[in-house]
Amino acid sequence: MRVIAGSCGSLPLKTPPGYKTRPTSDRVKETLFNIINPLIADSVVLDLFAGSGSLGIEALSRGARFAYFVEKSGEACRTINENLEFTGLFPYAKVIRRDVAAAIPLLAKPEQAESTVKFDIVFIDPPYQGGYEKKVLSLLIGQTYISNESLIILEVKNDNVSRKFLPHGFVVEREMNYGSSQHLFIRKG
Repeated sequence: MRVIAGSCGSLPLKTPPGYKTRPTSDRVKETLFNIINPLIADSVVLDLFAGSGSLGIEALSRGARFAYFVEKSGEACRTINENLEFTGLFPYAKVIRRDVAAAIPLLAKPEQAESTVKFDIVFIDPPYQGGYEKKVLSLLIGQTYISNESLIILEVKNDNVSRKFLPHGFVVEREMNYGSSQHLFIRKG
């Protein structure tokens, strides 16, 4: 796995050991970032279920101003920090070791994030099993740091095309299918 483009393009990234994380493949990441590239410059990014941090790091490499990484695994957080140090992007990031559901309300508090922060791009890449999609989106809907302009990119298993997990108040603007997975591009609306 590597950074695809930008200031850190082609640098390799570590992945947490074991099988608890599911890194986004370089091909899928490249396609995703080609779609959202016009939105990245000077953006503030939130990477939920961050794993290795590759999505947030890719955004930083391409010109995002700052990225917050939320991950509950200590081993994964160490990997994110190592990747940020290796790429030189550590000053533009904050790693929060906490369960995503617990972190979402705390992100509005100054000790976790700037009190005036608004996230331009939110990556959500939860484990495929567990039904996290609805819970996480339901928690995000009322947060002041998510605006109508915020783009939420949710990765789900491709057989999960039902919108049953999509809470009222969100709309899917676009879908991209990649074999066994898909990205849903979601906004408030």
